[in-house]
Amino acid sequence: FAGSARLTRAMQKALVAIARRRGADAEAAWRKVAQPRDILYDAKYMDLRVKANVGRAKKEMKGRRVFYEHFGPPCTTSSSANVRHRVRTKLEPAGTQARAPEPYDHKVDDDTWAMLVACKLARIKHEVGDAFSVEHIWPTPMVELNWWREFLALPGIFIVTFDNCGYGEPVRHRQMIVTNQVWLSVLSRDCPGRAGHLHATIGFDKEVQTKDLAPYSECLVRRWSRALADFLEDPKKLCCPACSDEAGRRKWPGPALERRRAASTLVVEGAKLMAAHDEIPGSLSEPLPTPVESVGPSF
Repeated sequence: FAGSARLTRAMQKALVAIARRRGADAEAAWRKVAQPRDILYDAKYMDLRVKANVGRAKKEMKGRRVFYEHFGPPCTTSSSANVRHRVRTKLEPAGTQARAPEPYDHKVDDDTWAMLVACKLARIKHEVGDAFSVEHIWPTPMVELNWWREFLALPGIFIVTFDNCGYGEPVRHRQMIVTNQVWLSVLSRDCPGRAGHLHATIGFDKEVQTKDLAPYSECLVRRWSRALADFLEDPKKLCCPACSDEAGRRKWPGPALERRRAASTLVVEGAKLMAAHDEIPGSLSEPLPTPVESVGPSF
């Protein structure tokens, strides 16, 4: 979706470096990273506003032709700097209705559609066991959409946030990545917030104009591609406690083992207490509320 191809080039260079270290074909490694799936590169087949193209992308992902895919739906109408389009709010994340004399703006609807397509495709990647990431600004009304709320509630889905000033940029410009890959957690950067640490402001009449803001900084994409390369060379080098346990490791990094033992003790003691009283707490016996069906475009 993003279209800048800066991340694509960084990924290609990372795979070529791996191939050279292993004595493999560098040209074949370069071709393993496909061109961005963006309307800028193919207006006929890459326009994901067309349902037929979305269906083709879904079929490819279910066929597991690509292991890792990244999505970057437009954030123009989600930004706090948005003064040209209908406003998005927490209660109306898809955009408020146009009020006279304002004309109805379809740009907000197009961006909402892109967010929902990204959610659908990312969910397919997750369900078939492949890797994905979705980038957007933070905070973003996108995560308030029903489809995204349901998706983020799934096990193994988490959000990584980072401040661009942590990658040498003059602006803070906080962004987030939704992913199912723990190796992307290394991208997290938090602004130090010191008195001498100043930021340029973003806006149409500010130091940095919105149109000049790069989607991904050079330092970010270098770290991003290096994280992917590290994962490809040793998939178990950086993994969460659950994956460590599944891989059969006896020693977990850090104090995770102690936390697991403490949690296991609490579960056992709680089971003993419930068995002794031979009753179920009232809060557990109450029926769960029926979830409200989400409303959105069908694919």
